[in-house]
Amino acid sequence: MGMFDFVRSEVPLPDGFTGELQTKSLHSTLRTILIRADGRLMVEEVEYEKAPFEQGPSRRHSRLGFISVGRRKSSRWRDLNFHGDLIFYGSDSETGEWHSYVARFTYGQLEHIRFAGEQTVSERTADFQGSLLSRSGGALSAEQVKSRLGYKSARLLNEAIADRQLLAVDVEGVQMFPSFQFVGNRVCDGMAAVLAAVPNTSPWEILQYFVAGDEGLGDLLPMDLVKGTPEDVELAVRFARTLEI
Repeated sequence: MGMFDFVRSEVPLPDGFTGELQTKSLHSTLRTILIRADGRLMVEEVEYEKAPFEQGPSRRHSRLGFISVGRRKSSRWRDLNFHGDLIFYGSDSETGEWHSYVARFTYGQLEHIRFAGEQTVSERTADFQGSLLSRSGGALSAEQVKSRLGYKSARLLNEAIADRQLLAVDVEGVQMFPSFQFVGNRVCDGMAAVLAAVPNTSPWEILQYFVAGDEGLGDLLPMDLVKGTPEDVELAVRFARTLEI
């Protein structure tokens, strides 16, 4: 089954379902995600303190693969400013009936919640991929990248992709290059280090990491870190390695 996040919605769902809901659209670290009544997507950030096991410990999970035992000390809600589709679902504990929904957010604000079945899988995939490219600042075509980087042939471009110097994603059979990775007429220095750390992860998963980050990074985004200091790049690399776990 794998990890997930819990979802609560203060906005009424299309069929009025009020049972437990889950999502894998975000970081999947057993956090609580709230669709607030005003249409903002919030995440609960909990601070723990060490406590003896017999004092009622709670377990905190992390994408880094460890579990610590502690006592809940405090919590706060943080606005995710989410852009894209949140797919979440759950089943009725009494009837077993399955409920699945898609919540569309545009630059942090809820547009609508619909039944997941109202879109085909390919439509949901295309929407999700489009939202990732939008959040990354758009994308360049192969010809645009060749011109920008001074490559004389497609072979040189393909070699750069194979050598994990560039991130390319497949959009309906066409190679597209997220634009955040370019600084002027070159690729930003940190890209190669991050791509080398995730040799077995799909390009779309890598792009999701760049634009959505990791819980452990807080508000920092890897797409910004790869343009920063060597310490920033190393931070992005360290959390990218969790994609391979």
